[in-house]
Amino acid sequence: MPNCTHARHPSTRFQTSSLVPLLALGMGLAVGLTLPACGDDDGGVVPPTDITRDQALQACLAADACGVLTFAYGGSYCLETGWDQRFITATSRIWGDIFKCVLEATPDCDQVALCFGGGSPLQSCSEITDGYCDGAVRVECDTVHHTLLRQDCNVANQTCAMANASQTDLVPKCGMGPCIEGTHVAACQDFLLLSCAGGNYDVTDCSAMGMICGEGVTGSKACVGTGAACPDNYPASCDGPVLNDCVNRKLRRLDCSSLPGNYTCSTTNFSCVPAGTECSPGDPELCQGATIRMCVDGAWLTLDCAELGFTGCSVSPAGGAHCVP
Repeated sequence: MPNCTHARHPSTRFQTSSLVPLLALGMGLAVGLTLPACGDDDGGVVPPTDITRDQALQACLAADACGVLTFAYGGSYCLETGWDQRFITATSRIWGDIFKCVLEATPDCDQVALCFGGGSPLQSCSEITDGYCDGAVRVECDTVHHTLLRQDCNVANQTCAMANASQTDLVPKCGMGPCIEGTHVAACQDFLLLSCAGGNYDVTDCSAMGMICGEGVTGSKACVGTGAACPDNYPASCDGPVLNDCVNRKLRRLDCSSLPGNYTCSTTNFSCVPAGTECSPGDPELCQGATIRMCVDGAWLTLDCAELGFTGCSVSPAGGAHCVP
């Protein structure tokens, strides 16, 4: 495996709705994997990204307008289900570079497309299995537009490996390289949890969820709270925007307001939720002239497509608003 990212950025956090599937990665695996030391010229620290969340939203809208990376709800879904999630997989640096390219290329859609092709025109593909690894570069088939999209895993100190998307389908993924499930076990590298899934070492940045990588309840490596030991029936609570709960029998104190976006602690289900109450994900978006009105973090947000260099705004039958080239 290549040198890994030492995720020493515990101030980067994310919403706890993603905890259940991610924590499962570290469960039921025996400890015993020895991994090579990690490091680079700056001591192994790779910043998550130098793109702001607002800039990521603008890049999402531009890629959507250009028909390269489209969503039913142009910007908000790309932001909340795409960009925000990449802090957990420690791949936000990869997409930060792509989105920087998009912002510089906007509104020239031909140039925007090059950002997703590694500087080259997008090639066509048919099936998800048409994807492959080009060294450390993940080349995935977007089956919506039937184009091959390139992501340089090395930007995040990861590599590309083929992994099982199903029992029969292999697809390229960024991670820490190939592995054999049942033989290779989960391991910690600083804040990162490395777990073998589908033949590839998946990366979970525990610090993005207010945790560290350590011993789970079964003795396997997992994301765990940073505090003292706690029982399984420990009652979760909110202290203003701060969530207090027990994760893998260790106390965690997570300030929801430090997550990407605007979040707070919910006293209803004791998790981090959007702080806004004006709207909910999936609420119909609107065009007001060339301006999009979209729901982000529970509040209505407006963004002028003309300021991005596009001609206007259009609402799709699915209810999402999109900039128009």
